[in-house]
Amino acid sequence: MRCRWIGAFSLVVTCALVAGCDSTPWWKQTGASACGPPALVRVAGRVMSVGSCAGSLWLPAKKVRLHVGEAIDIHVTEEPAGASGNRLIPVFPLPHSLDSSVLKRTATSADQATATYSAEHPGEAMLVSRASCMGPGLNGKPRDNCPVVNVTVIP
Repeated sequence: MRCRWIGAFSLVVTCALVAGCDSTPWWKQTGASACGPPALVRVAGRVMSVGSCAGSLWLPAKKVRLHVGEAIDIHVTEEPAGASGNRLIPVFPLPHSLDSSVLKRTATSADQATATYSAEHPGEAMLVSRASCMGPGLNGKPRDNCPVVNVTVIP
């Protein structure tokens, strides 16, 4: 009986050590879910899903508040490219800011699926992309600029 406890304890300690050494990107650390949102947003270490499990963005867009100098990260969910599925591509292009004087893209990952935006000046800026939108009167039809997130920057 004592050997079973020692074995079980060793297994728990090993799992804890392995989990502590995890180098998984932030967008994969949100926990298991059957829902596949089209994008994830990280603000001040907090990660939230944006959009529906069906891969559409919701209208109105989620609102986020930043102070000047803070950053927001956006990760667009990826899907296999082509028949082989060996390479992943974003389900829609990374969003761009409708007012880059307020919110400016400062970094983009090599795979074009993750970007960082910096709050430059007080104001409001919408991050938009060409994607499928769901909301009153839209029925999932693509728009030129579907809102991903609405950002208010305060001093």
